[in-house]
Amino acid sequence: MSRQTILEIFLRGALVWAIAAAPLHAVEVAEAADGPAEAGAAARELAARGTVVAPQWHGFPVRLPRVVISTDMRIGDPAISYKDPEYLIDERLVTWQDGLNQVWLCRFDPRTGDMMPPDGRGLLLAQGAAPLLPADDPFVKTTINGPEFGVSRRGIGVYFCYGSDPANYQVARVGLSDLAFEVLVPGLTNGTRGALATLNRRDPIGRVLHGRLQTLPDGTVGVVAEWFEEDDPESVQPFPRSTFGSSGPHWIPGERAIASNLFDEAGIPQVVRFDIDSGRTTFLTSGPYPKVDTIFFEPPEFPGEQLFLCLVNDGQFIGVYRRQGLLWTCIQRIFAPDAFRYETPPTVSSAEPVFYRGRTYFTFAVGYDDNSSRIALASLDGEINALISVPGPLRQIDPEGVAVGDLLFVTYWTAANAERVNELHRCTVQILR
Repeated sequence: MSRQTILEIFLRGALVWAIAAAPLHAVEVAEAADGPAEAGAAARELAARGTVVAPQWHGFPVRLPRVVISTDMRIGDPAISYKDPEYLIDERLVTWQDGLNQVWLCRFDPRTGDMMPPDGRGLLLAQGAAPLLPADDPFVKTTINGPEFGVSRRGIGVYFCYGSDPANYQVARVGLSDLAFEVLVPGLTNGTRGALATLNRRDPIGRVLHGRLQTLPDGTVGVVAEWFEEDDPESVQPFPRSTFGSSGPHWIPGERAIASNLFDEAGIPQVVRFDIDSGRTTFLTSGPYPKVDTIFFEPPEFPGEQLFLCLVNDGQFIGVYRRQGLLWTCIQRIFAPDAFRYETPPTVSSAEPVFYRGRTYFTFAVGYDDNSSRIALASLDGEINALISVPGPLRQIDPEGVAVGDLLFVTYWTAANAERVNELHRCTVQILR
């Protein structure tokens, strides 16, 4: 029986992955219907017998994995720190924050993924952004996400946390049409630690959700979750959120609603939908495993439908849910590549969808028990689940997948190196049958 092999070939300083799949008759499936613990035991048993463990794509036949080739290169100026780059793909724009807490904007080449100019410093949007992770004490002095794109009646803007006093960080915006800087709903977002604006071009009212520090009656400090319309200070309202994750709550695309998490009666965080008009909160999941970091998306495999992903059981796997009748059902579970070969299985975080050639893929970070991390790419249909970044001594953070035509690339940034610089990397990915 042939086994799955992974060939690591270093070519001109870049890592190329070639993944050879076992023939179909040698593949057995570990069904995860009874939960991740049972699926893990089944997978370990199959691995012990030398059998390739293939993922189960519920409702569809399991097919042979495709070949993934990834070239990981450091990009940008090696003297500059690059933190939390975000892409607005249709406009070919990138925004990011540097080590001096400046917010930048540049274009990227859709043929290569290169930043234009190569160091990414096309236009300085703002100075004085709040310091950004990673840090030892993230909720006291630093924020948890950098600049983000958003759309409102005034056009496209870049939204970020701003200020020099950690207790009074606020949400700021720079409009790309006039480059005007403003603090949104001033005095009402003090202590913010991260903000996400809407990108709904069909609804011109710009809205922002954010989390901010708040001193509780007992003197401890907690984080309250709120949303507001950027032109209306009176609109600031709380929404439910019970626990943290790696990316937090998100707006549901095309809807006046937020995907968040809330403790159920057993004290387990579940996925909820919060309607901002009615104030109604609806539980979408149940069961024994905590679920956080929900992102809704519209997959090309299911035209006209929305699915959502979330991190399950403290990052043990990514769960992908589809509505079937009145219930949301987990149709795919994505573990870290080769997760069951480790005594302490790696965890997954920062999962996001990317759509390429009519298929849905997910980028995510894989964390190991030695505090190292790698970047991975998996497909919704279960045919791909591969590490795509070079292993190294620095933690790899916050992958961003970008697909333009035949080009697919994933960027990530790192913890500071010996020169106290956060590196920026790009993995250019080819997917072959």
